[in-house]
Amino acid sequence: MNYRWTMMLFLALLATACENGGNLYPTVPPVLPATITETFSGTVTVMGIDAHNFKVTAAGKIAITLNSVGPTVVPVGLGLGVPSGLTCVLSLGNTSRVTVEPTSPAPQISGTALTGTFCVAVYDAGNLTAPATYTVTVEHS
Repeated sequence: MNYRWTMMLFLALLATACENGGNLYPTVPPVLPATITETFSGTVTVMGIDAHNFKVTAAGKIAITLNSVGPTVVPVGLGLGVPSGLTCVLSLGNTSRVTVEPTSPAPQISGTALTGTFCVAVYDAGNLTAPATYTVTVEHS
């Protein structure tokens, strides 16, 4: 009896594979390019954090660039996270937060994101001696 069920399962899988072009695995949709650009500005205080929420409406590429910080250029923290209450939780892994200076137009954080609400945060990485203003650009789908 077990042999019969095993054969039926095998034939069902074989038929499914034939209907799917011989591929037993589901096809992965392509990663969409970033088509939306949002620029956020604010002020980060000594030992503080300033965050902005944004919505990703289609899974695809994401790129975050710290454009400026001042009046004195010092390394600050830049992170991608998820909003929780009044803050931005930077819990998406080590590659989702960096300490940077705005030295080039290249993104400091990049990757892919699923749909959902995310936040970008600029925070004092221990280098601020006074509040600093900043601009950051987020490119996403």
